[in-house]
Amino acid sequence: MLAMSLENTKPKKRYTKLISTLLVVVLAASFAPCTAAVAAGVAVNVLVSPSLVYDDVYLAARPFVEGMSMVQQNNKYGFVDKTGRLAIPAEYDYAGYFSEGLAMVEKNKKTGFVDKSGNIVIPMEYDISYGFSEGLAAVGKDGYGFIDATGSVVVPLIYDNTYFFSEGLAMVFKDGKCGFVNKTGNLVVALEYDYAGNFNEGRATVYQDGKYGYVDTLGSLVIPLEYDFASYFFDGLALVGKEDDSMFIDKDGNVVFHADYDYILDFNEGLALVEKDGVIGFIDKTGNEAVPLIYDYADEFSEGLAMVYKDGKCGFVDKTGKVAVPLEYDYADSFSEGLAMVSKDDKTGFVDKTGKVIVQLEYDYARDFAEGYAVVHKDGKAGFVDKTGKVTVPLEYDEAYDFSEGLAWVQKGGLWGLLEIASATSGPGGDAAPPPALTAIPTAAKVLINGEPVAFDAYNINDNNFFKLRDLAYILNDTEKCFEVEWDGEKEAISLTGGQAYTKVGGEMEGKSSDVKTPLPSNAKVYLNGDEVALTAYNIDGNNYFKLRDIGAAFDFGVDWDGAAQTIAIDTSKGYTA
Repeated sequence: MLAMSLENTKPKKRYTKLISTLLVVVLAASFAPCTAAVAAGVAVNVLVSPSLVYDDVYLAARPFVEGMSMVQQNNKYGFVDKTGRLAIPAEYDYAGYFSEGLAMVEKNKKTGFVDKSGNIVIPMEYDISYGFSEGLAAVGKDGYGFIDATGSVVVPLIYDNTYFFSEGLAMVFKDGKCGFVNKTGNLVVALEYDYAGNFNEGRATVYQDGKYGYVDTLGSLVIPLEYDFASYFFDGLALVGKEDDSMFIDKDGNVVFHADYDYILDFNEGLALVEKDGVIGFIDKTGNEAVPLIYDYADEFSEGLAMVYKDGKCGFVDKTGKVAVPLEYDYADSFSEGLAMVSKDDKTGFVDKTGKVIVQLEYDYARDFAEGYAVVHKDGKAGFVDKTGKVTVPLEYDEAYDFSEGLAWVQKGGLWGLLEIASATSGPGGDAAPPPALTAIPTAAKVLINGEPVAFDAYNINDNNFFKLRDLAYILNDTEKCFEVEWDGEKEAISLTGGQAYTKVGGEMEGKSSDVKTPLPSNAKVYLNGDEVALTAYNIDGNNYFKLRDIGAAFDFGVDWDGAAQTIAIDTSKGYTA
């Protein structure tokens, strides 16, 4: 029997492999002149040479968020921008990361919000504030409610507690009961439940009198309160249990299959990790074993492969259970940007998905690839390698951290500096100024398909939303605007055919990320009904994301934006209008 509990947070995987330690960044005085990290032609330059005196440094998984990095000086918080300049002075007692253009700051036990110029745009008048999510931020002052980016109160401060918005709704508590409000402050789910979880994939768990069920975004109890435990929906399925029976159900509450395992994780990339009698494997969405239960340990699938461990050795399997990378390594990490870190005999390198060694196993330590580069350590020094295994930043630093939004912090002799990803033609000193790095922010807006909410893996880039072609084709398959997506090997291009049913290949609607990414322009060729077309697209972590409005125009379906409700509406019953 699997025991589970709900957390007061946004849905997340419960199989965490690495928890990043947060240290404290302290910015000091002046910048030294910039010099190139390596010879001309290499795509990494020094933005700020190691000259900044920090008492201590903490770097989260993404040190730069929306172009700003939080720093601390003399126990006060401020922000550094992407030029390395202290753009917001370190004068606050506490601060939060930037979210939707604003950051929470605290001074003298009062909180407010600043913009990226350091202007206080929402006065310091609240006892507590949280970051913006879906256009609103939770605040507290003699009660909890929500404000918008102008500081206007849109959900009255009348609740005992609240959580952030997810899929257009936020959980609120009052007098020991919880429910959900929408972005105008109206109660959509009445304050009648003992507890609830945030919305994910159009459903939220609710708990009352010892039993769990689910409500939809209209507030209806669509799955009765009859379970002893219940999880969030992932990939269209949720794990629930009654007494000694664990099972997966769909969004209508239908039992898809019973799960007789000792331990089960959420579905990820179409498969769920399971354990029984001390051995581990994976099941598919029908309950069949896709990867046999023969391993001593395994990690969830990432980029189509999963790390498995047996008899003291690690390797990787694909979704059919076939061994893709032999089990010959002492340690292996999940694939990131097409490569996986592996170790043997205390030396570390990287392999590709065929098992070929791309970065030789010669390093003492390494970090996963991020934005095309990986930190490597050898003989007490750190530098960077690219995806060919070439050392692009010499191993001359005492410490180095992952690239984030095109920048990476490095340390040398107790001083800190910044590296930047520049154009490949930049010479020493960055003679050819690189174009500014773009930022891909996970789309916070609610997405409706013909009126029904659907959770997509989508990003906002320069105020436009970008989706995966196969995700859209999969969701629209039963509509009049269906389309097929194929690979044309002869043309080496993506082939799209309107009005033709989509053929599922696996992996659709998977891998929704909450991380900000740095997108790269995609050079993918696309043919629509036999004719080459120009569609705006970016590559993010090996996947192509296409501009939603371009796809709407290509297949003539409606794409509307409701700014007040922060909602994208796709309507296949009407044509596209610009």
